Amino acid sequence: MSRPSRRLLLPLLIVFAAVAAPHAAVRAAAMAVHPFDSDDPLLGMAVAEELATAFAGVDLLLGPEVTSGAVPPIMAGGGFVGLTRVTGQDPMYGAAGVGLLRGALGVDVVVTGRVLVVDDAYRLLLAVAGPTGVTTATVEAPHARRDRLVAKAARVVAQAEPTLPRPAPPAAPELDGAYATYVTALVYASGGLVGDASALLATVADADLPGRALRLREDLAGAADPTAAEPVTSGTRLLRRALFALGVDAFDEDAAFAAFEAAAAATHRPVAEAWAAVLAASVGDYATAGAALSTATDGGGYPYGEALAASLAWAQGDQGAALAAVRALTGRALTGRAGAHLPAALLGASLVAQLADAADEETAALEALTRQAPFLVYPFERLSFLAFDRDDALAAAEALAPAVELDPESDLYWTNLGWAYYLLGFLERSEAASLRAVELDANQYIALYNIGLVRSVTGRPAAAEEAYARATRLDPAIDDEAVKDLEVALTRFPDAAGVSYSLARLYEAEGRRDEAKAQYGRFVAMAGDDAGFATQVGAARERLVALDAPPPPLELLGAVQARLGARGPDATPYHPGDRLYPTFEVSTPGEQLPGRLTVTLTLLTEGGEEVAAGGDDVVVPSGAVGYVIDSLFLDLPVDLAPGGYELRVEVSALDGSHAEGSATVAVAGEPVALRRLLSRGVVMTALDSGAPLYDASMLARPDALTDALLAELAAAAGAADDALPRVTTGRFAGKSGAELFGGSTAADVDAYLAYLLAGGTADYRFVFVDAYAAWALDGAPAAP
Repeated sequence: MSRPSRRLLLPLLIVFAAVAAPHAAVRAAAMAVHPFDSDDPLLGMAVAEELATAFAGVDLLLGPEVTSGAVPPIMAGGGFVGLTRVTGQDPMYGAAGVGLLRGALGVDVVVTGRVLVVDDAYRLLLAVAGPTGVTTATVEAPHARRDRLVAKAARVVAQAEPTLPRPAPPAAPELDGAYATYVTALVYASGGLVGDASALLATVADADLPGRALRLREDLAGAADPTAAEPVTSGTRLLRRALFALGVDAFDEDAAFAAFEAAAAATHRPVAEAWAAVLAASVGDYATAGAALSTATDGGGYPYGEALAASLAWAQGDQGAALAAVRALTGRALTGRAGAHLPAALLGASLVAQLADAADEETAALEALTRQAPFLVYPFERLSFLAFDRDDALAAAEALAPAVELDPESDLYWTNLGWAYYLLGFLERSEAASLRAVELDANQYIALYNIGLVRSVTGRPAAAEEAYARATRLDPAIDDEAVKDLEVALTRFPDAAGVSYSLARLYEAEGRRDEAKAQYGRFVAMAGDDAGFATQVGAARERLVALDAPPPPLELLGAVQARLGARGPDATPYHPGDRLYPTFEVSTPGEQLPGRLTVTLTLLTEGGEEVAAGGDDVVVPSGAVGYVIDSLFLDLPVDLAPGGYELRVEVSALDGSHAEGSATVAVAGEPVALRRLLSRGVVMTALDSGAPLYDASMLARPDALTDALLAELAAAAGAADDALPRVTTGRFAGKSGAELFGGSTAADVDAYLAYLLAGGTADYRFVFVDAYAAWALDGAPAAP
C-alpha cells in the first residue's frame, strides 16, 4: 500500500552579504522568550512580552518579537532549511521544542508556552529550558489579573537560572487602544512583517505608547534605515535590529553586515556569528562563513554551530567532512557531553545526513535525538520512514509506538503503525490501529485499504469488501499498492481464501477481466462448502458467468465538442497555440464503466496526417454508467497552418472495450496571446482590486489585452517608484520603477507575454505588475 509522503524540506531562501565578527570568550546571562500560542494571538503575545519585560535587566534578551525567527537555518546548497520546516511550529510552544530553541540560540534560558482561556481564568502552560534541563509548570490567574499570571510565570523562570536578575513587577495594561496596537505590532514583527509593524506603530502618538514600544519603533526604523537611526549600545537592541534587518522590505546588504557585526561584538553570543555565516554562505562567500562558524564554535559551547558547519561543508560539496561532523555530534550525544544544548545540534546533523542521503548517519543522529528530546515527535516520524525504506517493520513499529503516544490525534502515525503491525504479523493490532486512523480522519483511505487487507487474510471477505468500498468511494482510482499488497498476500497467506476474493474485486474494478476470473475461480475452489463464505461464493460464481461474456461496449453519447480552455467557450475558428479541451460523454449499457479509462486525443489533417496529440488516463467513479470527460487538453501547434482538422477522441479500457468519436476544428489566423492565456487558465490580476484584467468577453478584440496591461502599469507607476530599485540590466537598464511602468510600450508588454507563454505557465493566478517587475529586474529575458 502506498506510504504517506515525507515532510518536504522547504527551502527558506535568503540572499544577503556578511562578514564574520569577533566572538569573545566572556559569557553573560542570556534569555529568549518565544511567542506564546493562544487562540487569541494578542493575548498570547501580550503575556510573552510582559514576561520578557519582567526580565529586562538580563544581559541579553531576545523577546517574542524576534525569537521565533532567530534560529539560523541549516545550509542546503542553493537554499536553507529552518528547523521548524521539519518539526512544525507546534512543538516550539512546549517542552518538545524549548530545548531545541535553547541549543539553537545559544542562550542560557528559553521560555515558551500556551495561554488558554478557561472559564473565568487564564491558564498558562509554561515550558522553560535552563542549564539543568526543561521545567514545565501550569499557572492560572483571573481574566482581570493578567499581571498576576505573568508574575507567577516569572517566579518559575527565575528558578531555572540563578544568574537571571530578579524579575520586576509586571505591567499588564488592558488590551485595547494604543497598547493593543503595540502588541499587534509585536505579532507582525514576530512573523517577519517588519515594515507592517513599523507602519502600525507610526500611527500612534509617542505619549500613548510605553517606553518599550518607543524603543521597538526605533529598532524597526533602525533596521530599515540604519543611517538615520539613533545609535544604540545595548547588545539586546543591536541583535534585535540585526534580526529585524532580515525582514525589511528593501534589504540592504551593507546595513545587514554592519548590524550583525555590531551585534556579535556587543553580545559575545555565537548566534550572531552563526547568522553572519548563513548570510555569507547565501552569497557564496564560504570562506567568511567558515571563519564565522569557527569563531562561534570556539570552545565547544555551541554544538548547533557545528551542525551548521557540517551543512556548510555539504553545501560546498565536501560530503566526507559533512558526515564526519555529523558522526562527531552523534558521538558526543552518546557520551553525554553538552547535554541540554545538543537537541538542536542533533536535529541539524540529521538534516545534513538527509541532504547527503546518508541513511545510517541520519538514523544514528535521530536515535540520539529521541533520547535528548523524548517529547519531540519528528525524529520518531522520520525514523519510521527510514525503517520502512529498509524494510525493517520492527524498527518502524518501535518508532511509531511513541509517535502515537506523543501525537495521538495523528491519523498518519496510526495508519503507518497499522501497516507496520501487519508486516510483523500482528493482525489484530494492525486492524485496531488502522481503525483508529479512520476514526481520526474519515477520509484516510490508505488506512481503509489496510483494514480491507487484514480482513481479507483473516477470512472476513464481506467485512473486507466494505472497507475496500469505502476506500474507493473516497478515491475512485484503485490504489496500485493496495493491489500489490493483496498479490503479495497470496503467497504470504496461501490458505486465506478471502485474499483471492478481494483481489478479484479490485482486478474487476480496474477492468482486468482475465485476472479477476482467475482469482474468483481460486476463491470458489478454496472456499468449497464453507458456510461462512456462502454469500461470497455465490457472488463469485455470478461474476464468473458475467466475465465469461464479452465485455460491455463503451459508447460516446452525443457529439464531441471542442472548447477554448477548461469549460471555456466555443471560440471557433481556433488559432495556432490555442489549448483545446474536448468535451464528451462516455457510457456503457453494462453494469458500470471500467474504473480507469485511457483517452487519446489526436489532431489530424484532412489527409489523415497527425499534427498534435494529447490525452491521459481518467478515473471513473465507482458505479457510474455514464461520465462526462472535459479535463483533458490538446495544444494546437503555434505554427499550425489554417484549415480544417479532425479532432479524434479514442477511449479504451483494460478489458479491451473501445469507443471513438471526433469533431471538426477550423483553424485560422496567427497565435493570439489573449486566447493562449485564457485557454491555459492564466489569470493576471489588478494590484489594487485583485480582479482579473481580462476575460473571454475580450476575445472579439484581443488587442484590448495589451491596452489593459499598459493601463495597469501606468496606474501602478507611482507605487513602483517607491517599491522597486533601479533596473540594472536588460532592455530596461537604468530605469526607475516609475520609468519602467510608466514608460513601457505595447512591444514591451508583448515581450513579457511571450516570455510568460514560453515558460508553459498554466492554471496560475497572480498580480500582473509584480510579475512584470520581477521579469524586468531579471533583465527581461525572452524565456525562463
